Amino acid sequence: MPVSFPPPGASDGTLVDVDLEIVSAKGITAGDYLGLRAALKGSLSSSDAYVTIEIDGNLVAWTRPIFDTLEPEWNDKFFFKNVQQNSTFKLTLFDKDIDADDELGQATFNTVHTILDTETTFDLPITLNESKAGTIKVNVNCHQVDADEFATVQEVGPVRYSVHSSLSAGLLTMLTTNDSRLESLAYRVQLHNIPQFLPSDNEWNKNYPTIQRIFSPDYPESPVLRQAVMTQHAVIYQHSHESTKYGAVSSPEEFFNLIHDGRRDDKPVLFTYAITSKGWYFSETGAAFFKDMLSKHMLHSGAAFSVKYAGEFHIEKVNNDFLKLVIDNNSGTYAPPQEQLPQLQELMENNFPGILCEAVDRDDEALVEARKEILAATFAMGQAPSNDNGTHTLTHATPTLFPLPSDESDLPEDAVLDVELEIVSAKGIVAGDYLGVTALMKGQFSSSDAYAVIEVDGQKVAWTHPIFSTLEPVWNEKFFFRNVRPDSLCKLYLFDKDVNADDELGETQFTAANTDGAVSTFELAISLNNSNAGTIVVKVKSNPVEPMRRVVFHEYGPVRYSTHSSVTAGLMTMSTSNDARIESLAYHIQLHNIPQFLATDHEWNKNYPTIQKIFSPDYPGSPVLRQAIMTQHAVIYTHGPNNTKYGAISSPYEFFKLIHDGQRQGKQVLFTYVITKNGWYFSETGAAFFKDMLSKHMLHSGAAFSILYAGEFFVENNLFGEPKLSINNDSGTYAPPKEDLPQLKALIENNFPGMAVEALDRDNEALQATRKEILDSWL
Repeated sequence: MPVSFPPPGASDGTLVDVDLEIVSAKGITAGDYLGLRAALKGSLSSSDAYVTIEIDGNLVAWTRPIFDTLEPEWNDKFFFKNVQQNSTFKLTLFDKDIDADDELGQATFNTVHTILDTETTFDLPITLNESKAGTIKVNVNCHQVDADEFATVQEVGPVRYSVHSSLSAGLLTMLTTNDSRLESLAYRVQLHNIPQFLPSDNEWNKNYPTIQRIFSPDYPESPVLRQAVMTQHAVIYQHSHESTKYGAVSSPEEFFNLIHDGRRDDKPVLFTYAITSKGWYFSETGAAFFKDMLSKHMLHSGAAFSVKYAGEFHIEKVNNDFLKLVIDNNSGTYAPPQEQLPQLQELMENNFPGILCEAVDRDDEALVEARKEILAATFAMGQAPSNDNGTHTLTHATPTLFPLPSDESDLPEDAVLDVELEIVSAKGIVAGDYLGVTALMKGQFSSSDAYAVIEVDGQKVAWTHPIFSTLEPVWNEKFFFRNVRPDSLCKLYLFDKDVNADDELGETQFTAANTDGAVSTFELAISLNNSNAGTIVVKVKSNPVEPMRRVVFHEYGPVRYSTHSSVTAGLMTMSTSNDARIESLAYHIQLHNIPQFLATDHEWNKNYPTIQKIFSPDYPGSPVLRQAIMTQHAVIYTHGPNNTKYGAISSPYEFFKLIHDGQRQGKQVLFTYVITKNGWYFSETGAAFFKDMLSKHMLHSGAAFSILYAGEFFVENNLFGEPKLSINNDSGTYAPPKEDLPQLKALIENNFPGMAVEALDRDNEALQATRKEILDSWL
């Protein structure tokens, strides 16, 4: 049965998450008369209506305007977390105008009048000056969450935007754009939760002479000049059918796509921005505009006396594979302090989870140089800089074990490095196999299935995929690490991949050092038992960064995986997969940063009788049974050129695509998983397998006495029809505690930024009901 809220006035600290849909309105007040579009519809009056949303007096969001009607339909959905159960929502309707928006009335409702986990529809009366002014329809669904004294109201979900195209906007960028159109785009992004990250206002810069003429009362012309800027802002950001596009951004990829990856005519461009309480305003800005007396930042702020933050940003390509937002505080108009840069970065990361973002002070030398190069490319009119990626070639005559381009004494105190490491290839390595079929076909009597393991300061952090049947493997795999201490010892170990145990082929090492953004190539000697065992080529690129938060070494970037297809794997899913193939897939995902989130091992469950027969020394047959499971694991997760696929995941979309959105034959499937220090192992598991004595979790762990976490997961869709990972701790074999579920959720979100993840305890009633439905669908 749905649970109703207690009556108004109750205050037990209960919080709810609120899903709010602004649907439509009828009979609203006219804001315009004799409008052309309204006249074409046979109406003499209309409004360009939009709705603002306040929660307990705080403005949190607003819809887009619907033009030329007194019966607007928005169907805009909003999502709020940590709302007090007895909160008042005030909806205010406005008519969008170029100068000032006219109020059309207000309506209110209280979440106390809704029913938990049930969508409630309200037709609310709109009042204007105590008179009826139409009705507005909304849908509300509230979900109770655990009370937290530190919780604050937050908006989550897609970030709305409007893009404004006009000749006036083009004036800001007419030398940046070298195409046939002078007009360009101005962007307004409705950032969530601005006051939580940027609570302070930054006033205009009283030390900037140009700005004094607009703001200072000492200049008689300042009111006229300020009004001129305000009018220009209104023209640039005006709303209309023809010149405005509305939408929402759900991922970093969509944001970068919105701004064309920060490029025009395949050249990087510079953006100027201002953040106010109403959002993030920005546009490309050409160098010609810099010579104008009137501030470009003031155009975006609407000549506001203060803003939340302001500066410039550009988009960098990281390793030609990823895009990074580089944002700064370079605004002479407002001169926001560098101390707020961490909050600015956190605001961007909160709105675009998973975005690569770097917030840099205006005086940063690398930033100043990058800005100079962008502007130089702007004026070159098609002549790109000779060095597109900004790197330089080192002049070392011979390969060296240590990067040498920078004096470490030049690094700021406590600086750390962002490091990009590419494992390129190896030559003359030791043979791990003899008389292999594939090698014989190449005319070779010996070969190896070689892969490389990366260790930083004694911690194993990543590894390549194996290259089969060769003594000259080529990987070309790139890895990305943050917060690497200068002089960290990096070791590379080569192994030959086998079904049972991998043979070591040798090792080498080098020391992390600053390369100032240059790519350094090294051919390192491999040694095995103090003897030469070939060479390995690596490329290293690093940049010093000054840590703005607690420094923790971590890996980022694409998450590598292998999928293993075999009849043996199919035995685990033969009741779930009812197609022509019995074989199915087993997955091994090389999760980043596991020890940071799951630091504690969980031993086998000594209260589970079935498992005692495998692990307990009280059972004479346990060693045999355990060895059988270890062999089964090795066969399921065997590597081979014909049965193994390797790849990398760069987004939640790619993860869900990898596992077919958690479906087979159009029906949900259940996955069983374990997480060990070597990664995340899982496979679909059919109901028939549940009846087997041997634990499915033990098959994935290789009969390990302990693991970091284990359970089941499945995929379901959220309100947007987008996939959500629902993961739990339902493992009788290891019975991991529910107290670690938040860390499990954080680990998944760290590896797949932007993914919707729900981590539930095995005893959750709704979870068990869904689990039963999935299994019953395959009977």
